[in-house]
Amino acid sequence: MAMAMALCARRNLRKVKMGLMNSIRQIDSNDKRTRLLPLRFQSTTVTPAAAENQMVIDFPGGKVKATPHMNFLSQSPSHRVPCYTVLDDDGKPLISNAFQQVSKEVAIKIYSDMVTLQTMDTIFYELQRQGRISFYVTTLGEEAINIATAAALTIDDLVVPQHRLPMAMSNNESDCNVIEPFLTYRVGHHSTSDDSTKYRQAEEIEWWRQARDPVSRFRKWVESNGWWSNEAESELRSNVRKQILHAIQVAEKEEKPPVADLFTDVYDIAPSNLCEQESSLRETITRHSKDYPTDVPMDVPNGVLSGLAWLKYKVKQHIS
Repeated sequence: MAMAMALCARRNLRKVKMGLMNSIRQIDSNDKRTRLLPLRFQSTTVTPAAAENQMVIDFPGGKVKATPHMNFLSQSPSHRVPCYTVLDDDGKPLISNAFQQVSKEVAIKIYSDMVTLQTMDTIFYELQRQGRISFYVTTLGEEAINIATAAALTIDDLVVPQHRLPMAMSNNESDCNVIEPFLTYRVGHHSTSDDSTKYRQAEEIEWWRQARDPVSRFRKWVESNGWWSNEAESELRSNVRKQILHAIQVAEKEEKPPVADLFTDVYDIAPSNLCEQESSLRETITRHSKDYPTDVPMDVPNGVLSGLAWLKYKVKQHIS
């Protein structure tokens, strides 16, 4: 559904409707304590709607009807909002959809960027499993939201990003700000620390990966316009993989950033609690040096630290 953004980039502020799937509040039957638990749903399916070649998608959070008509809502509706959709599962535009078609150049750029993101996810996920990086968050199933949203924005648009909840604020001719939400299904695990099969069926994940992959769906549309081929696909994926692997090799040869960078890349003046955390980390590394990598610089460059962490560091340096 998110590929609507790719094909209506200049249509009515380029908006796609979305709903979000969240954990729900349940009551533990044993101790009666209220807690947040993920809800396991049955596997999802797609069924065609009778009118206007629409689709009805059975998301884990409930059925959502696809619509080719874009409407702007000024208040919360009493019913489930349909999702504005441009392409069906075969990459064909839905009937009655008056989207503004993008050019060949833009379409290929969008598709190439989605393939790049998809390839990066595969490689970096494997790197984390090999212990070469500590943490990674994939965007499998969310490629269209990330790439198409950026493609639809102008230099004057204000983007308000949030992890897993991509949104954009656009200014129209009347200087009205509009928040654009999106609806998709996260195919990948929440992060490399997560095993999503604990709260959803593996069959459901695989169905979304195969049947409703946004990258494959957009490729079908690009191919139907005569803009893409199997040869171009093979060349793109091969080149992208080579570029990513080369960039990784170059990055791994670079000197590791100092420990201080963990605490100095957000605030101009670090708050006291952050300074205390840095001081605590340095003390821990000193006590258990064999458990930490030796290629991470511990030296503190001039002007990097401030406040309590800098003071404690200087005191310890003087004592030693």
